[in-house]
Amino acid sequence: MKHLPYLLLICAFALSTQSALAQKSKRVQQLENQRKEALKAIEKTDRELRNTKKDKQNKQKHLNLLGKQVAQRQQVVQLLDKEVKGLQADIDSMTGVCNRLSTEETVRTNEYVHALQSMQKRKRSIDRMLFVASAKSFDEGMRRMRFLEQYASAYKEASQRLRETRSKLESERAIVQEARKEKGQLLHMREQEKKKLEGEQAEQRRQVQALGAKEKDLEKQLRKQKQQAEALNKKIEQQIAKEIEAAERRAREERERLTREAKAKGKPVPAEPERKAETKGGYAMDATERALSGSFAQNKGRLPGPVRGSYRIISDFGVHQHSELKRVQVNNGGIDIAVAAGADATAVFDGVVSSVFVIPGYNTAVMVRHGNYITVYANLSRVYVSAGTRVKTGQSLGRAYTDPATNQTTIHFEIWKERSKQNPRSWLR
Repeated sequence: MKHLPYLLLICAFALSTQSALAQKSKRVQQLENQRKEALKAIEKTDRELRNTKKDKQNKQKHLNLLGKQVAQRQQVVQLLDKEVKGLQADIDSMTGVCNRLSTEETVRTNEYVHALQSMQKRKRSIDRMLFVASAKSFDEGMRRMRFLEQYASAYKEASQRLRETRSKLESERAIVQEARKEKGQLLHMREQEKKKLEGEQAEQRRQVQALGAKEKDLEKQLRKQKQQAEALNKKIEQQIAKEIEAAERRAREERERLTREAKAKGKPVPAEPERKAETKGGYAMDATERALSGSFAQNKGRLPGPVRGSYRIISDFGVHQHSELKRVQVNNGGIDIAVAAGADATAVFDGVVSSVFVIPGYNTAVMVRHGNYITVYANLSRVYVSAGTRVKTGQSLGRAYTDPATNQTTIHFEIWKERSKQNPRSWLR
């Protein structure tokens, strides 16, 4: 009877220990799930990296993705470290449980053997009867009978607990063995991930160096392109100034002619000449040009693209960040659009070709005047028009140039009002 509370205490302890182990295993499972999610993220980044490798122009994006993958791989290695430590903690705890269960098995085995030996030494029926009969009262006799029943029941339970303890011990040993096997797999996986991480870090360093060298080349090219853009801008401004001067001369000559004719006929001189500028210092327009200018302005946001078919804007108007160099800004006087090889630049509105000229970096350029508005079509390999040609909306002006180095066909397009540049995006539909 005196062993019964002890046996019950052992059972309660074993159950509480098992609950704690289940909780620890849950933490390891959470780490495993996090690791799997991190590996999925790496797979996604790896697909993006393979795609960017095809885009030779976007090295910075590829480098950014590689940096992202390195960070993700580091997270996987860290999670594996935590997972190994968590699993080792589980192994240590389960090993302690096995040791306690083994000790418990020995104690219970000894107690059970001792009880059987004690019971076999006595004649059970006589001892039982004498033990009960020797009671001083009926109540005491009943208590002794209940004691004997509890005694027998306790040792039956001890036998059952012994079998359960042995079964649990075997189960725990199997779990420990499986956990050690899993730990070995995790250690192997961690080593593989570390090797991948080292390879990715080496590739990252190599690409940083390569990109640094490319940045220097790009900066050199940008300085050259900036000079070419300034030359184009200067040429356009010179041409606009030349046309304004020519229009002013025609207006002056017209006033002088009208004055002479009025004096010859003895009539008053007309107050307003037909040819006049909209603003001071602007282009002096006649009635036809004023009508054309007004019509052009009314079509803002509805002009067709400067090319037949589809096109893609690859460099926008104004100051913006370079597509590959984070620290470099580009100032574009118009827009650069990518078109299909062999595509023609086309007039966005009716007008008169005012100038055709060649400029380094932009090949041949065509300027079309629409009253006091001007459109510029540059980077043409062939030109179909000449100065003075009247053109209609959609009429071909020249063939777009294809760069043999990049195999890219582009057109540079600008819109001016008098001497001020306009954002082409706000004019095109």
